[in-house]
Amino acid sequence: MKHNLPPPTIENHSPTGDIFPEGFIAPRKKTTPSRARVYANITALLDKVSRIPTPGKYLASLPPEITAGGLENAPQLVHKKHKWLCKVLDLHNLLQRLQVVFHPDSLKMLPEAEWILASYPASPESFANWETLRQDDVRRVSRIIQDNNREIRRICRWLSDGMKLARKDLNEVVRCVVISKMESLGDQWVMLEAKNETVKHWFEERWGKKVSSP
Repeated sequence: MKHNLPPPTIENHSPTGDIFPEGFIAPRKKTTPSRARVYANITALLDKVSRIPTPGKYLASLPPEITAGGLENAPQLVHKKHKWLCKVLDLHNLLQRLQVVFHPDSLKMLPEAEWILASYPASPESFANWETLRQDDVRRVSRIIQDNNREIRRICRWLSDGMKLARKDLNEVVRCVVISKMESLGDQWVMLEAKNETVKHWFEERWGKKVSSP
């Protein structure tokens, strides 16, 4: 008996092709991506994914006789669509967790400038006069921002690798480890951006002008 199943349109609207392509979270150019931009893109992708039916709703929409013998005895197309929808559901859950991490208000308290600057001590020669002191502060702040931006770019690449791994057929334990690691990387990104903003504000308060971004 033939059943009129919906056509296999998975490839036509799949949101799982390139979750974090290089232009999305790990750009090819040596520029530091904005966490706010990543949050906006995650939110947009999550909105698209949310419009796709869950595996349960898909099965419920089929004629009863198709799944009467259990999913394992259903047509191959049903198997293929159900498996894809399960992956989409995993993606939805991952995006929801990343959205929380990358939310603009995820960091409640900024780090202390003195704590950050302590790892970048002033040069003894900088105390010759006010100008040498200001130039040394420029050097210290610029070095902090450069180091943090370099680390953010590394985190971008790791997150991109994590998304590729998360799209594979993993058991639940491994998947939880991957997601937890990605959340941790997102938290690191938040702190690095916060450090940059803190030392910029510190310099502006100290010298009455903004430091040029490196």
